[in-house]
Amino acid sequence: MTEPELSPSTQASGASGWREELDELRHVNLDDGPFDVSSIDLSDHEDGVQTQVKVFTDDFIHPQDCLPNGDVKPRRPIPVIRESEPANINTYKELLRDLQRVGDHWILPGPLNGWPSLVNLELRSIDQKQSGPLGLFLGMKCLWNCHDCRELPEALPETCEATFLSPSWKKKGWSKRSPGFVWWFSPSALCGGSVGCGVVFGENLVEVLQGAEGQAQKVHYLVHRYPVDRVETLRDVQTWHAAVVIEWSHEKFVTLFELSWLNGIGGYGGKSNWVEDKLSPSPELYQSMAPSMRASWDENHSEVRCFDVPVAGKEELLQFLERYSDTGPLPKTQSRFVAPQIYLSAEVRVRFRSPAHIAGYLLNYISRASEYDTLRANCQTFATDFFAFLTGQKDTQPFSGIVRPAYSRRTHAFLYHPR
Repeated sequence: MTEPELSPSTQASGASGWREELDELRHVNLDDGPFDVSSIDLSDHEDGVQTQVKVFTDDFIHPQDCLPNGDVKPRRPIPVIRESEPANINTYKELLRDLQRVGDHWILPGPLNGWPSLVNLELRSIDQKQSGPLGLFLGMKCLWNCHDCRELPEALPETCEATFLSPSWKKKGWSKRSPGFVWWFSPSALCGGSVGCGVVFGENLVEVLQGAEGQAQKVHYLVHRYPVDRVETLRDVQTWHAAVVIEWSHEKFVTLFELSWLNGIGGYGGKSNWVEDKLSPSPELYQSMAPSMRASWDENHSEVRCFDVPVAGKEELLQFLERYSDTGPLPKTQSRFVAPQIYLSAEVRVRFRSPAHIAGYLLNYISRASEYDTLRANCQTFATDFFAFLTGQKDTQPFSGIVRPAYSRRTHAFLYHPR
């Protein structure tokens, strides 16, 4: 991965040291790739993150996970790996061929199934589903596990499942040196934006943003539905996405904050409604992401995303929403929003309101509100909490009547440093 360069004007400004140190600080975004497996600290894998993987024999073809020519589809939601022979030896790692032994442990350098984040994985077990009459699931039969067997099996059944472990620090962030599932993106059109250019994530955000310009002045709580290529169902009509937008004192751009599935953007190829080049084959956002952020999405956990959007204030924000709405001037295939609207607006009242302070609040919050739930912990509950925290309003409620009954305010979560 190549990080985008800062613009000449930004490089030459020298107005603040934070821009000059940006590349060094971003280095933590690049430290998670494959390396000599003999140097892996296997203690990091104890209580690590589990990844379930489908294992196919070399000649087995499943239409959901394989192309007609037999090649495994890359970057599947549940990763897929062949038993031993690769369809493309330069691209895909195969289970029995590529595992490397470190003491009594078996390590797959990766990347597995084309996911840049799935590297240096420890194999823990290989299991096979057992079925009874009428396809009734009877449980899992263990074919191999790391506790009882030192040598790998010579062959596997047509389909089975493997369990891998990633380092335990992945429960807290995309880098061991910069924990926290919060990332901030400034597009090249705003080089010199909050984080200069590109993506910065985790605790490093606080340091990167120390010299960033502006103080939070106004905050807006916006909502919209998503366009569908069919008649809207009752569920579609009741599904509203929510985000919070901050206007800064410099009036050069706004920053939008949203909560959603962990790795939702990295897993979907860097496509976001808040960037201009969403429909390009490789959006600038995706190119700017660290390899460790390019992972299969996790519907049970959350991340907070921060986008510097090149509009000056509320009126230009509304124009942006209208341009990409279902009633806007663009073709329907390019619409991103249905019925977009600003639900609430107010002045920011917290005393400490710089970009670095805002990043700190968000890192605090996600450390305590990391789970995602469709009704109880979602984009609307986050937007409501964040808006209420910034404005001091005590009666703020989620936009949707479906979410309101289960809503429990968590504004306190913004205040305290993660343990």
